[in-house]
Amino acid sequence: MASVKKGQAIPIDLMAGLFIFLVLIAYFMILWDIYSLRYFETMDKTNSDMEVLAVSDALVSSPGLPENWTAAPLDAKAIGLAKKPNELDPYKVSALSSLPYANARQMLGLDRDFYINIGTPEGASIAVMGQAPAGNVSRASEITRVALYNGQIVHVRVRIYES
Repeated sequence: MASVKKGQAIPIDLMAGLFIFLVLIAYFMILWDIYSLRYFETMDKTNSDMEVLAVSDALVSSPGLPENWTAAPLDAKAIGLAKKPNELDPYKVSALSSLPYANARQMLGLDRDFYINIGTPEGASIAVMGQAPAGNVSRASEITRVALYNGQIVHVRVRIYES
């Protein structure tokens, strides 16, 4: 009769336990990778949404810095289009439209491309600034704000994106 000593591990038990442990570790590593990727994508989208909200708020609610930045547009520290909150100044809209793209992007505080369209609720464009996205874009965020322009209601659409 063969004697079995207590406390000794049988190699098959050890290998089975090690296999199950490694399978569980691999499973949790795959889950970690999937959820961390989703987390960073969500965080990027949230940051993009906050950035477009800040830009649209500055354009529609602020006169800019200095307030008469249209006198020397290239020396402006911040661009704003408002005479009063939610009332656009036609001279400031025209000045922003005529600014070189790189300068406007810098003054808006953007690292990415932008496109701004001021138009009527029916869809007719009054002013367009920036570069319209061409083809596939990534991390795009868009917001539409309502304002007054020469006494009529307009939609200010701000879009920021990466090509």
